[in-house]
Amino acid sequence: MLKVYCANFKTRLTVEEFQNLSQTLPGAITDKFLKFIRWQDAHAALMGKLLLKEGLKDMGYCMNLENLKYTIYNRPYLDNCPIDFNISHSGEYVLCALSTTCSVGIDIEQVRPVDLSDFESQWTLQELDNIRRSDDSLRQFYNYWTRKEAVIKANGKGLSLSLNKINATIDRISVEGKTWYIKEIFISDDYCSHLATDVEIDKPITINRIDFLQGKVDEMIF
Repeated sequence: MLKVYCANFKTRLTVEEFQNLSQTLPGAITDKFLKFIRWQDAHAALMGKLLLKEGLKDMGYCMNLENLKYTIYNRPYLDNCPIDFNISHSGEYVLCALSTTCSVGIDIEQVRPVDLSDFESQWTLQELDNIRRSDDSLRQFYNYWTRKEAVIKANGKGLSLSLNKINATIDRISVEGKTWYIKEIFISDDYCSHLATDVEIDKPITINRIDFLQGKVDEMIF
């Protein structure tokens, strides 16, 4: 079973709204929200944990995230729980992927201006050439970037892996002798997002969009 959840926040929550939503999470987690300087980062962290909790509930694991732990590479996992998960956020969107059958990594990035020359060392020669030749170099940049990020997050070692050793021009990416299958996740025209799994997904994926204030859930299948 694989599920993907999505939440967004276009405006800042009131103090009361933020506190009410935070009360459903352990104090050890909510204490970290107070350390963020930008309110957007605090909101994204809150939404990510709420999506995780909702996903676990849908999969039959009602827990309060008390057993949330981190690997030496700072990848979160749930102790004594068979579900692998990954969270990503950018701009106003937060995504959470969960699976009982495979390892997962997900990444979302808002397509916004960036100095492409600052990242040249992160690409293979083919990727760099494709970006330069593309009619939309910026979107191609983020297309490749989210593919790479999804893979290294699924792998679990994060940026300790060399991005320029990962070939993002293909849908089956080999890293350290393991194959990761890439699937695009469409959220908005202004964002790029990809999912990486170590098992090929041949069925449509449902995106569950959740509005935690309204208690509303919408589904997108692709």
